[in-house]
Amino acid sequence: MASRIFHDDDNAYYEHLVWRIGLSASMQIIKTTSYMDNKLQQALELCNRQDFDRAEELLQQFLKDEPENSEAWRVLAQVHWIHMGKPEQAYDELIEALRCNPKNLWALILMGNLLSKEHKDSEHAMDYFDKVLEYYPDNDVAVNNIGGVLLQQEEFEKAIPYFKRSISLDETSANYHYGLAFCYYKLGKLKDAFDACHQGLLKSKDKPENPNAREQLSKLFLNVASEYAKTINVINIWTGIKDELEDVDHIPIRFVEDKNLDLYAKMEYALTHGTKEHVIRYNSRQAIRRPHVHP
Repeated sequence: MASRIFHDDDNAYYEHLVWRIGLSASMQIIKTTSYMDNKLQQALELCNRQDFDRAEELLQQFLKDEPENSEAWRVLAQVHWIHMGKPEQAYDELIEALRCNPKNLWALILMGNLLSKEHKDSEHAMDYFDKVLEYYPDNDVAVNNIGGVLLQQEEFEKAIPYFKRSISLDETSANYHYGLAFCYYKLGKLKDAFDACHQGLLKSKDKPENPNAREQLSKLFLNVASEYAKTINVINIWTGIKDELEDVDHIPIRFVEDKNLDLYAKMEYALTHGTKEHVIRYNSRQAIRRPHVHP
């Protein structure tokens, strides 16, 4: 099961990944097993086609013959909970999945998610997430899943270390950067959110499993930047730049208001030899946000 991450509009971004990545992982497992698991593979393919009623029937038939197959129990639990709204039945099936294989990665994550979301039992959910980290400390998708589950529950502080860890394992995933930036944003840490978005856009790449991730990260970046800009005293920033330039060039710089300027966040500087001073021009009508430096 994959993580869920959110955009600012409705806190629902990457809900679709909850099924898709977990199912993809199951498909990879099935491809490496023997032919006798063909019925399980058929069930997974039905899930991919959103035919959950037929998938449920096949999974139940398969488990009559293979009751010790952990992954079949896990997939059936996922069908019952996420797509049929039967969390208690899914809980029992996850117990069976973990009895058969206590290290079933996606069963551990799904159980933690179910306990957190349906039972509001974050304490016991974390027991399962801790097992994920114990068994699979370098699985970036799994670590990010935990961050996504905590983010769903608005446990933003708790989610941050998981997103940081997943980024350290794969910095090219825009989802991971989005999760980190969104947590900072919801906590009101706008500078951290701004930096997380910036780094994410610099380092992430488009990926076929979620081609819209970078676009969503860009949208969050614009929202964060807009709010962050309101907290910044631009004159203080300009003054700091002015002081640094004066220390380097040993030429005084003065500010001049120029109401004819109509520029967007542009600052240019070029050293002119023989001049007695430099001038920074700004237009206060542009909310003092569009500086232009002219030697």
